[in-house]
Amino acid sequence: GAASLIMVTTLLNVIWRSSGSNDWELKIDKNGTQVYTLKSPGNNMILVKGVTKWKYTLSQCVAPFFDESIQDDPGKWLPMCTEYKILKQQRFPRFHTNLQLYKWDFPFPFSPREVLVQGQVSQNPETKEIVLENIAVQNAIPRNDGYVRTGHHHNIWRFTPQENGEVRVEFLMDMNF
Repeated sequence: GAASLIMVTTLLNVIWRSSGSNDWELKIDKNGTQVYTLKSPGNNMILVKGVTKWKYTLSQCVAPFFDESIQDDPGKWLPMCTEYKILKQQRFPRFHTNLQLYKWDFPFPFSPREVLVQGQVSQNPETKEIVLENIAVQNAIPRNDGYVRTGHHHNIWRFTPQENGEVRVEFLMDMNF
């Protein structure tokens, strides 16, 4: 019985890993927001992308990413997040970078997690598009006891100003807790 279970599980994993169209597929289109998924052959994870438009200025869209007061009560902004720290940052005229540490205490049976990312914000001087990219840098600082540090995280926010004054917002979620 155990050998059969192992064989079936292995076969299902091989089938899942080799599946996927490598194309974005629309899953939700509601109230001006679209949610897409992408499954690539050879990858276990499904990527998720959301696209919408906001009636805000570019400054209003990116202000939360620079708001250090979020460190005071991170759970208010990120559900189940118990700690958020900006460990290091550098600012330049059209480029900003920081090292961020997030901690989550998930309910049983999951272990507490921490995510260490290098955040990079840049603006295209011609189109005025702003891109915020968070990339896992799991070994940039020593690990904290009692937490599993995630190794795969590459999320991208793209804010593109539109001629009508709105901002097109695209969020690509590529992470594995």
